[in-house]
Amino acid sequence: MTAEYVPTDAQRSLVESASAFGITQAEIATQLKISEPTLRKHFRDELSSGKFKVDMTPGKTVAELMKSRDERVRLDGRSAAICMG
Repeated sequence: MTAEYVPTDAQRSLVESASAFGITQAEIATQLKISEPTLRKHFRDELSSGKFKVDMTPGKTVAELMKSRDERVRLDGRSAAICMG
C-alpha cells in the first residue's frame, strides 16, 4: 500500500509561485515528482491563488505610490509618475 502524499510548506510555496508565472501543471508535477492528479488534489488552492496574487501586484504598487510622500512621485488622482534622476 502506498503512503498518502503530504505536501510541505516549501512545496506549497513553489507551486503557488510557479503557477503565478505560467508554469504548466505538467511541468510543476514533474518538478515535484508527482502526477498531475496528485498535484491538483493537494495543491488546488496554490494553483488558483498564484496567478491572482501576481495580478494584484501592480495595483498594490500604485496604491503604495499614492500614499508615498516621496517627492519623486507625482500623483494627479488618475496616474502615478516616478521621476528617475
